Amino acid sequence: MMKGKGLLIAALSAAMFVPAFGTSTSAATWHSGAPSALRGNWQGSKHAGGRYSTLSISKSKFTYHSWETPDPGSASKLQYKKSGSTYTITGRQYDNAPASGYKETYKIKVYSHSKIYLKSNAYGINGYYYK
Repeated sequence: MMKGKGLLIAALSAAMFVPAFGTSTSAATWHSGAPSALRGNWQGSKHAGGRYSTLSISKSKFTYHSWETPDPGSASKLQYKKSGSTYTITGRQYDNAPASGYKETYKIKVYSHSKIYLKSNAYGINGYYYK
C-alpha cells in the first residue's frame, strides 16, 4: 500500500512540472506599436526632379510620402514582429477607406542604424532609406 502511494505522489509531482518545461516562446509573436529601432524620419534616394520619398515612423503611426504621388499615406494601429534583421509591420489605413480601414503591410530589413530597405504594397515607396 505504501509503495502505491509513493508512486502516485511521484507521478503527480512530475505532472506538475511538465507544463513549465513544455512551453516555449514563439519568434513570430506580434507586438503592438512600432519598434524603437525604426522610429524617426527616413529619406529615400533622390529621384527624377530632385524629389525624395520619405518615411516617418512613430510608436503608433507610419507615414510615407512617395515622390510619385502628391498625397502622403499613413497607417495606424501598428503591430510588428521581428525575424532576424527583418521587421514585418502591419497597420490600418483609414484614408478613403471603409470603417475598418485597409490593411497595409511593410517589410523592413535593417542594414545599420541609419540604413533600411522597405518593401511594401503601397505604390512608389519601395527602396533604400537613410536617416
